[in-house]
Amino acid sequence: MKFVNNIQLNIIQEISEYKQTLCEMVIDHKPSNILIRGKILERAVSVDENRYVIFTTDEVIFEESLNIYLIELGKGVVDQLFIGQAYQTDIFSGLKIVNESSLSFSFLGSWTLEVYAKAKFGIGINSEVLCLYNLKLKHYLKLSCVE
Repeated sequence: MKFVNNIQLNIIQEISEYKQTLCEMVIDHKPSNILIRGKILERAVSVDENRYVIFTTDEVIFEESLNIYLIELGKGVVDQLFIGQAYQTDIFSGLKIVNESSLSFSFLGSWTLEVYAKAKFGIGINSEVLCLYNLKLKHYLKLSCVE
């Protein structure tokens, strides 16, 4: 894993009352046809040659949320997570590479994010801070609260 600066977001549709900003990822100054939610690219991490973990926010005062995407070139979004809670706000910070398959960061708490090479079975919901895995039975990302 390594931090990368070759990814930008091109706004396709601005935020509305019920939807976050929709953006196209631009990789190495080339449109990717990969659409994700969130106006601000907080950080991008290259997992390997074809996969990236992308963190986005939308700058919504008093209800900021964090979107986390696993992107695979040629496939698009293969998994995604959301962290947010009504009437809460925070700043994404402290992103660190822990090892070749996990990251740690702070946003409405302290978190460890594991990135699997192969899909695992399960759906996760944390009731203290809303954390939803892509509602599929298989996922590539696992988010754990650090206490």
